[in-house]
Amino acid sequence: MAIIDAPVWRQNGQKIFAYKYPNINLSSKTQLNVGMSQEALLFINGELKQKYSTGKHTLDTANIPILRKLFGLPFGGQNPFLAEVWYINKADLLNISTQTDMFTVADPRYPNGLPLVADVTYGLKVTESEPFLLKLVNEESPLYDTSIEERFNGRFIREVTTRIATLADQNGYDLPSLNARRSRISEELAALLSPFIESYGLTFTDFNLRSLSIDTSDEARQITSGFGYDPQTYQQARMLDIQEKAMNNISNGDGGLLGAMLAMSMMNNSAPAAPDPATIQPRQPAANRPEAAPRKEENKPETHYVYCSNCGKKYTSDVRFCPYCGDEYWPCPKCGADNDRKNKRCVSCGTVLIPEQQVKCPNCGTLCPDDAQFCPQCGHPLKQADTCRQCGAALNGARFCPQCGTQNKF
Repeated sequence: MAIIDAPVWRQNGQKIFAYKYPNINLSSKTQLNVGMSQEALLFINGELKQKYSTGKHTLDTANIPILRKLFGLPFGGQNPFLAEVWYINKADLLNISTQTDMFTVADPRYPNGLPLVADVTYGLKVTESEPFLLKLVNEESPLYDTSIEERFNGRFIREVTTRIATLADQNGYDLPSLNARRSRISEELAALLSPFIESYGLTFTDFNLRSLSIDTSDEARQITSGFGYDPQTYQQARMLDIQEKAMNNISNGDGGLLGAMLAMSMMNNSAPAAPDPATIQPRQPAANRPEAAPRKEENKPETHYVYCSNCGKKYTSDVRFCPYCGDEYWPCPKCGADNDRKNKRCVSCGTVLIPEQQVKCPNCGTLCPDDAQFCPQCGHPLKQADTCRQCGAALNGARFCPQCGTQNKF
């Protein structure tokens, strides 16, 4: 009598969740052993005929009617038949930890979006063997936990990043607000993905959005800097930033000798090379000089993505009006971010957009806000009251008081 035992569910440090018995030519007296929290599925001619739970089972005409139809009365009880036996592991949990790719959410401080990555953990368990085997296993034997992770990870990451970006866009959440709502977001994602998972005979044992953080990779900085995927332009911009910081440190006395040498070295490397004396041509007389080539027009500002100050939708900076709400694009002269006409400073970089009107104190010369009544430095009154110095009556610009006749302006 042939005996089919349950497989070992661990191999090379990996968990096995489905296993096909390699022999398909079985006898009608084969014994099938099924362990705890396992299930065996018998296929004949590619069709599922029976499921077996924990225990010992004999494959014969007494308990498999299809064998009686196929072979009639067995001769000696050893008639061979072609069948497939699959074991399904319903005991182990599939625990997966993964990190999403970089994605961006709307943030007024970042004109091209705030780059984030999310860490997610989730647990899965097999509850229905038949859909799990027919829809997911697909004849892959043995089926390891890594194979299941590969088939679901793409869908899960897409749903996680889309949901987080939508919440940030619709509610104006910043990064701390999103992190404070991780539990609620986890519940919403589990509810959203459960029907999809259950169609494969699986169920969630856990789903947890562990953390949200800013992506600090060079690729993320390059994309959100406004230079897109052009590495040459991005590297040039980065070099200019480094030079500027180095020179600021020198001017503040923080860089020391090493900082000064580093800054001078960077400036020398980025400056144009000196011309070779052998290639310098003698200056020609004015009469023999060729006419100067027409001056080329200056390049237009590089097109980049901006977020509408009215509706928050993203569009390119080469248009005058938002294509979604029609609000006029009012760019910051420094960073190009869209601002409301009433903004005195840029919402992205803080550049002054509407300079405040100021008046000079006649006593100490300090520049004061236009609506100030007294100088904040010396306390001198900035606006003289237009009233009579004798009786206090309103003058309304008159030289002599209309009530008492006192001369107030000389």
